[in-house]
Amino acid sequence: MPEAVLITGASGKLGRPLASHFSEKRYFIWLHYFKNEETCRETLDLIQSAGGNGALVQADLRKSSDIQRMFQTIDQTQPLSLLINSASVFVKSKLNEINLDSWDEIFDVNLKAVWMCSAAAAESMKRNGAKNGAIINVSDSGAYQDWVNYGAYSLSKAAVQRLTVLLAKTFAPDVRVNSISPGLILSDPSQADEGWDRIVRKSLLGRSGTVQNFIEGVAFLAESEYVTGIDLPVDGGYRWQK
Repeated sequence: MPEAVLITGASGKLGRPLASHFSEKRYFIWLHYFKNEETCRETLDLIQSAGGNGALVQADLRKSSDIQRMFQTIDQTQPLSLLINSASVFVKSKLNEINLDSWDEIFDVNLKAVWMCSAAAAESMKRNGAKNGAIINVSDSGAYQDWVNYGAYSLSKAAVQRLTVLLAKTFAPDVRVNSISPGLILSDPSQADEGWDRIVRKSLLGRSGTVQNFIEGVAFLAESEYVTGIDLPVDGGYRWQK
């Protein structure tokens, strides 16, 4: 039976390259979506046309019942050896302006869902005897920087990093848990080019990264059997701005 990976938020901009990478590694690809089935369907078609295999799974990650149903489907079909928690809400969220509904949505998706999916995945991996079971949580370089305009978002991603350490200790030695914090990979569509260039120049390497840089970081965490409980920043030194 091939190894299987679940990518949450697979309809996002990083979902397709993640799916393509692990399909090339002969994983069965579970593509999670909430509403954007069409994008995930297109990704699955590309995987299958290249000789890979996978399936779609729908869930509202704010609901524990949906997460439970999702993992029941996975267990009955193709159990996991790898979970990538990449679903995320990224919105402006100044702490003196944000309302309670927006706060709850950010923390429900960015933090609570990571905990619930990780707990379900670890239990499944242990029950099904997964070898080298692993969980990778997608945080953000902004977690190191206390972004004022994205206060609740950066706070939720900082919490993901601490959650990662606690989960690594909780699930050891059966399942490894790490996080990755990309930065300067995908520009904010609402930001002008000159604003993006100004930010890039402040990073230690003075250039933006690529999606491939992110994929290489995820691959390292997935394959390194003696690495657990760490956060891997992939941001060209953006968190240590010049």
